[in-house]
Amino acid sequence: REVLKSVQEISLSDAIKSVLIGLTSGFFTPNRVGEPVGRTFILNDGNKTKGVICSLICTLSQSFATLFFVCIACVFAREFINESSEVVLIRHLGIIATIVVCLLYFTLPFWLRMLKLKNENLQDIARAISLITYVSLLKISLYSIIRFAVYSFQYYLMLRFFAVDITVQQAFIFIPINYFLVSIIPSVAFAEIGIRGSSAVLVLGSITNNTVGVALSAVGLWFINYVIPMLIGSLLLMKTERNEKNTNTLG
Repeated sequence: REVLKSVQEISLSDAIKSVLIGLTSGFFTPNRVGEPVGRTFILNDGNKTKGVICSLICTLSQSFATLFFVCIACVFAREFINESSEVVLIRHLGIIATIVVCLLYFTLPFWLRMLKLKNENLQDIARAISLITYVSLLKISLYSIIRFAVYSFQYYLMLRFFAVDITVQQAFIFIPINYFLVSIIPSVAFAEIGIRGSSAVLVLGSITNNTVGVALSAVGLWFINYVIPMLIGSLLLMKTERNEKNTNTLG
């Protein structure tokens, strides 16, 4: 909702609806690439392309939050992971990636103001993004960090529920690494349940023998935070399409 201010004002209920419909559209595409497109379903026809770009900015913000926590996790992972040259290299690459994403994210409106694009559609997109204020970008970044922290805390509670013996410090280190690994593995929603379970066992299996509990935690969290909202989004999508169809018929 915050990033769409420069494109179209929408209510909080419409913003929630767009997120749920986006989850539904992302279910059928690799790595949920269709999610930003689905979020524009409630926008006016002339604003849909701009809405997709704004949704991608939110995705970039979430990537920044993930990299931010991964870098912190890698710094504190020394007592759990041997300091091999590979680990040091990965840590340095993660720090560099975080800096690059951060600079790109916070300077994107500035660079788009400087661009002189000939294509009229591209000009409209660049103009919409350039109108996003730095205050809005900071707010979106804060929301992304809070979202990641909430998801991580949910993960910790789920692990404890399935009797996985893990400390808060271990969770702070290994959960972000697991999220990062899941985010970079190519997948489709149908295979995501297996990927999330396998990734969790690979990462968290190094600190616990309860691999069944680790896998069930990953699957349970995926079901709560993705499957249930996606099903709600599919119902909203069908209801919206039915209403539009009825309106067109009456018209």
